[in-house]
Amino acid sequence: MTSLSRGTWVPAVFLPIAVLFVIGAVIPVPLYTNLGGEYWWKVVIHDAFLRGSSFGTDVVFTYGPWGFLLDGFHPGTAGLMFLLRAAIASVCTIAVWKLGAESGRKRIAAAVIAVSIVVVHVCWADAFFLFVPFLILLAGFQNEEAKRPAIYWILIAIGALISLAKFSLFVMVFGVIGVVTLDELRRRRLPATLAAHCSALVALWLAARQPLAGVVPYLRNSVEMASGYGEAMGDWYEMYARPAWTPFLLSMVLFAAIVAFAELQRSLREGVLFSLGLLFLLFLLFKSAFVRADHFHIAPASGALLLAQLTWLMTRNGRKWGVISVSLLAPVALAAYAVQIFGEGSYVRDVPASIRASARTLVRVARWPAFKGEMLETHQRALTESPAPVVPARGDIYPVVSGTVFQQNLTYDHRPVFMSYAAYTPALADLNTRWLARRAPSTVMFDIDPIDDQYPSLQDGPSWPILLTRYDATGRLGRHVMLTRKPEPSRVLLVPLSTVAARLGERVNVPEQPARAFVRLTIDLNTAGRMANVLYKPPLLHIRVGLQNGSEKQFRLVRGMAQAGFLLSPLVEDADAFAALVNEEEGAGAQVRWLQVDSDAGAHFTAYEPAYRIEFLALR
Repeated sequence: MTSLSRGTWVPAVFLPIAVLFVIGAVIPVPLYTNLGGEYWWKVVIHDAFLRGSSFGTDVVFTYGPWGFLLDGFHPGTAGLMFLLRAAIASVCTIAVWKLGAESGRKRIAAAVIAVSIVVVHVCWADAFFLFVPFLILLAGFQNEEAKRPAIYWILIAIGALISLAKFSLFVMVFGVIGVVTLDELRRRRLPATLAAHCSALVALWLAARQPLAGVVPYLRNSVEMASGYGEAMGDWYEMYARPAWTPFLLSMVLFAAIVAFAELQRSLREGVLFSLGLLFLLFLLFKSAFVRADHFHIAPASGALLLAQLTWLMTRNGRKWGVISVSLLAPVALAAYAVQIFGEGSYVRDVPASIRASARTLVRVARWPAFKGEMLETHQRALTESPAPVVPARGDIYPVVSGTVFQQNLTYDHRPVFMSYAAYTPALADLNTRWLARRAPSTVMFDIDPIDDQYPSLQDGPSWPILLTRYDATGRLGRHVMLTRKPEPSRVLLVPLSTVAARLGERVNVPEQPARAFVRLTIDLNTAGRMANVLYKPPLLHIRVGLQNGSEKQFRLVRGMAQAGFLLSPLVEDADAFAALVNEEEGAGAQVRWLQVDSDAGAHFTAYEPAYRIEFLALR
């Protein structure tokens, strides 16, 4: 009787408290006002949702129509954003507890929930969102012969919600849904999971005021953006990758091997499907962490890996459970270490700090008007730090978003790929070029601010001929040159000069100097390069140029941007030089005499075909 009583009241007390603390950990959205475009592009996603902009046509980015719930702040979406984050935290916490209870592992379930609070505190809420696909996979293969509990179907809806928040999560969740569906079909059951997921996707798509006709362009452009991400955004940040690469990869491989062994022992066919689903998720988790090896990518992936390991252990029992538990100590310790190196202090301090932070958030949320006011004040302070146009204007801003676009005197009319560094394939660059040619906003605020030491004119390079011929540089606004559309715009005419077959590492002379020389470089990956691009990322490309004054400079070259075309000469490195180029004045930059393209791959590995094509063009 005592045991029954305890089994009744302990969950009744623990679970609501645990849900509250997880909500307190997941809800906070840090407001960094010193990150420039990194802060404001997230506000654009919020603003696009409020406007009902069509994602895939009006907005083309890695985030979807519900992407505002992942990060950033906007006064118009604050309430809904926090409500959705609280719902995700609640549903996933209850799902973890339910899985643990069904497996007779309530203590481990409680541990997983407790660890999730610490992980979110150390690695941010992204770790929790990345954990959701793993949770769906585990729930999909738990008690498959019995009737699915209600929490399972709510979890499927949560999966659909985060799928429409970010495309990488869309791929992860849809892959899991596919594996669970195959298992349902194997057992000759209706594919109810797939039907529920697709129904939730459609409902949420329409709820975000997205047209059904927009599904195809959204998927097409999202796939295009995902296909070019590794080459364009993948950089080699050893300061972050070195301490985390080895423990993360070892943890992932050991975990996958242990799971495959255990699952195949339980059931061959089901084990194969489950293991394939897990390998798929682990591979994407690895890519999300290390393709662009920033600490804010590695940390959430490490946290999600740790939660996935503990949750799988919680759902598996039997005669060999003790052996499996001991074998999991190594991958769990490695994942915990990867989490730890991105936290402040030690786990001893992180645990109480996580509880305190979550409790403070709960108190602040309970005082909702004051909480929202505090965030609004921070947002307004960031806004006042951005310059505003003196007279009302309507236009776009290059290369990245700033708070200027949300000033009262400006009506923000932006190109589809509104962050120029993300227009990294010819198809994406063409979306922006066609938009600019058709829309031609009256005002364009233009700056040159390349990321990762890229060649300065690479970003939105195909749009430069339009900007140079249809606009005048009429002033400055902060760092930006103000471009005003000409009453009678000139015709954009790119005249082919020559096509040269070159080899990587070979110096190629630029044809007799036109005033403004453009190039298109067609560089192909070889078989090894294509494999590297799928599994990880190919080595970086560099372009070295020789200037008329005899000096040389080297920059990073993004293959897709180079193929789309960019201004090679003169070398325009700042906004002042660009303004001089637009107005055909002196000071537009040094002429380029020659170029050389090479890869930083080691002597024993090359990812590119040695021969490539250069097309030289002149802007008349």
